[in-house]
Amino acid sequence: MNVHIIIYFLGCVLNIEALLMILPCLTALIYGEDTLYSFLAAMALCGSAGMAATFKKPRNSVFYAREGFVLVAMSWIALSFFGALPFWFSREIPSLTDALFETVSGFTTTGASVVADVESLSYSIIFWRSFTHNVQKAQELCFLCQRRVCTGCHELDRTELLWCTSFLVQPGNSIPDRCVV
Repeated sequence: MNVHIIIYFLGCVLNIEALLMILPCLTALIYGEDTLYSFLAAMALCGSAGMAATFKKPRNSVFYAREGFVLVAMSWIALSFFGALPFWFSREIPSLTDALFETVSGFTTTGASVVADVESLSYSIIFWRSFTHNVQKAQELCFLCQRRVCTGCHELDRTELLWCTSFLVQPGNSIPDRCVV
């Protein structure tokens, strides 16, 4: 297994998530909210982890289905953890477990929430919460940087196809456009 390419791509995903946190930072600036510091701290941690992972480009850029499955799983975990930090740092969702639940339910679009009164949250937190609910599939961030490094990226595409067919094609579900080959 090519661990270095997995770490590199995971770093790309974290860098993209850190950049996406600029949007709620702008919202906090516009409304003059203290949650700006929560987003800046989460963005700094996420960006630092991403930069550390992408600091050195891997020599071996071969990418097979096994690496793809690991990358997708690790991306979900990392995106959820770092996406939960602004909720937790702002103390608007005081429990890290609840913040993780809110983020995971957003990225997986389940619609479940631990927040009883969403309107009581600050605007930037509402924006981030809504943004995570609209991202739909966190693993899509992996594909933004797939062609830059990888020589065996057709395996990553095949992994995505396997993911689509194994999890999404069930009775009553329609096949998303990105799964049609």
